[in-house]
Amino acid sequence: MHENFYLMKKLLLFAPIAEREVHFYLAYCNHLKKQNAAYDIQFISFFQPGNKTLKDAGYKVWDIYDYTESTGSFTVKKEDIETFFQIDNVQARTLHEKVTFNIKDTQLIIDKYWRYLNACRNILAEQLKKYRPDEIQVFQELGGFIAPLSLYYNCKREKINHVFFEPSFFRSHMHFVENSLNNDFLSVSQVDDAQVSQYRQKVKDYFDGITKSQKLVIVSKDIQHYKDMGLMKLFQVSNIQKLYNKLAYKYIHRYRQEYEWIGNHVKRNIRQYFNRMRFGGRYQQQIPDVPFVYFPFHVQLDYQLTIRNPEFLNQLALVRHLCETCPRDFKVVVKEHPVTIGGFDYTEFKKLVTDNSNLIVLHPMINTHDIVKKASAIVTVNSKVGAESLLYNKKVVCLGNGFYWNSGVVTKIDGFQSLQQWLIKLRDGTVDAPDSENILKYFSYVMSQSYPFELYHHEEGNLQRYYDSMDSYLKKL
Repeated sequence: MHENFYLMKKLLLFAPIAEREVHFYLAYCNHLKKQNAAYDIQFISFFQPGNKTLKDAGYKVWDIYDYTESTGSFTVKKEDIETFFQIDNVQARTLHEKVTFNIKDTQLIIDKYWRYLNACRNILAEQLKKYRPDEIQVFQELGGFIAPLSLYYNCKREKINHVFFEPSFFRSHMHFVENSLNNDFLSVSQVDDAQVSQYRQKVKDYFDGITKSQKLVIVSKDIQHYKDMGLMKLFQVSNIQKLYNKLAYKYIHRYRQEYEWIGNHVKRNIRQYFNRMRFGGRYQQQIPDVPFVYFPFHVQLDYQLTIRNPEFLNQLALVRHLCETCPRDFKVVVKEHPVTIGGFDYTEFKKLVTDNSNLIVLHPMINTHDIVKKASAIVTVNSKVGAESLLYNKKVVCLGNGFYWNSGVVTKIDGFQSLQQWLIKLRDGTVDAPDSENILKYFSYVMSQSYPFELYHHEEGNLQRYYDSMDSYLKKL
């Protein structure tokens, strides 16, 4: 490796929040230590069970829980955290944790935010005694919980370069989201042809492969979740092992971690199972042959909704509005996301169906590609299905902050009134299909902004791509 490799950044900070992150980040850190021993690598841990593994490997570990129970040297008052950390609305940033863990006490969760913001501030203050802000680089997986957001806001305030790892639309690719909660891309009109020309054939082949295989773009770490909600999914071996580990960590070893709401998680899965069983008879097995608008339900409680577009968190209300405003010549077709089948309350879901005769709920295991091919148009908040629909040159409306919402190849809608007007144009045949060349150009640009690896996949080829991608990113700095 070139002797001038990595001239700017001096300290790398990784922030694991679960066991899989500990081992995956550690693989790269060990690789990097062999390549450049002068690089200082440390961890800010939100997962106590992994601390010993990291320390035994020779790394400094900053345990967040050592700092959340005391005020520390640098403490911001509760009433000042929004101003000090430049958070527009701290209560809005508690939504992900609040709904995921079913926490009713708003003040309880805001108090936690205050503790974690101050804890991360005190940890970074120790780093800033030795390093300048531009000599520090922070990495963590994209997440909407208080822990990762507290670190993000501290980095933002101190002008420390911060990266969220986010899966790309392209299988086995990742985006490095720098210093932002959103993954913003240029519109197709701003993309330089020369910049993306080397990716065009690769993207074209990728599109051809997807349309021929009809396979969904699924990150390997999530494949086990793409199953119908039955007893086989509920009691699969991996779930039982994870439950045992969580119980052992919490009650035997007394370790602290962020995913400590074990009872709530178990209850949610059981509710999903019974919701699925009760609603099963209402699923339709056949895709309709009449004109329809397709709304793919998003993963419930996902970052895409809770952080990027919390105004659309209530998807049943959104579908109800779509049914009420969709022209009479069209049906509205929906399908639950395979990851959260049974996630909607049975009574509310049933009422939505019985109140709207133009609504069709398809069986959740029907192939999305088959639905998209027959749809007149797709309405989505920010789902990847909207992007996949472009492979078939479909008309797509994007209501929220998806990676493609500003692309110029979908219709970006700012409000419900605009959506209703667009639906009328769809009925009247005045909505144009996107240009295929622009679609290819835009996705070539998206691929150019990604790195070819997957998180937490320890296959040798993927690990090497992970090492190369991280090395490449750090070189750019």
